[in-house]
Amino acid sequence: MWRALKSSSQVRSFLAHCFYAYQGTRQQIQGQHNVIQIDTASTLPYLKNVEIEVRGNNNCVWIAPGVHLHDLKIQIHGSDNHLLIADRCQIQGGCLWLADDRCRIEIGAATTIVEANIGIADPDAVIQIGADCMLSHGIDIRCGDSHTILDLATQQRINVAHAITIADHVWIGMHSQILKDVSIGEHSVIAAGSIVTKDIPDHCIAAGVPATVKRKEITWLREKLRTQTQLSLQNKQLRC
Repeated sequence: MWRALKSSSQVRSFLAHCFYAYQGTRQQIQGQHNVIQIDTASTLPYLKNVEIEVRGNNNCVWIAPGVHLHDLKIQIHGSDNHLLIADRCQIQGGCLWLADDRCRIEIGAATTIVEANIGIADPDAVIQIGADCMLSHGIDIRCGDSHTILDLATQQRINVAHAITIADHVWIGMHSQILKDVSIGEHSVIAAGSIVTKDIPDHCIAAGVPATVKRKEITWLREKLRTQTQLSLQNKQLRC
């Protein structure tokens, strides 16, 4: 049925929004020129029990084809913000929030997230999460402190946040925290319960409070290989 409706974008979009409403998805939009773009051009995104709350102007939420969102809250309080969720992402539980102006959150293709809170609390800040990342539950990624720390002599704020960058194919273990102005290199692993306060290079395992590099020259797979034979075959395929 869905393929038969591809030729009519208006009908396709209308039926999709009816389906999302039936599945418990709600939108509360206050302000002007806000856009919630759910791309139904090809593979229909799946949204169930998703709450989208926007208070401000000129904000944009873009959800790509093939995305699965379940029990998720999206909250934007401010103006000129952007949230982009790329194709085939799967996000279950948690919250994506932007609490200032001109902020941006980007989540790359085929990334999976279970019950994470990802948010920005300073203007002009950015969180970028690459493709094929795997985030476990109880994770907090926060670009900003939500409160002010001042230099006593100058009365200048000293805790302004700018960016968090997580490269492609990063695995973040349960109950980890990623704090402002850090980057995590591609193919790296952040161990459960870690707090990342400084940059982590590519192909590393980092652990601890604060997180430090424990092992270098690694990569990881979503599959659990049970035997050395499987591992040898997998390595051969990667080399090819």
